[in-house]
Amino acid sequence: RTWAFRSVVSTRRIPKGSVIKQEDIWSKRPGTGIPSFRMEEVIGCSVKREVKKNTLITWDDLEKH
Repeated sequence: RTWAFRSVVSTRRIPKGSVIKQEDIWSKRPGTGIPSFRMEEVIGCSVKREVKKNTLITWDDLEKH
């Protein structure tokens, strides 16, 4: 059933230390990462390491402000 849900993914490369903006992320299947309904919580967080384009974002990648 995880294939039926969506997760937060990067729409482009996000350099280490960058703050995530709405245009940096989107939701895609499968639902094995951060659920898409929590996308607003991801926006405004900075990334601890570089995130490549089209990559599932995890809570371990993020640092809250």
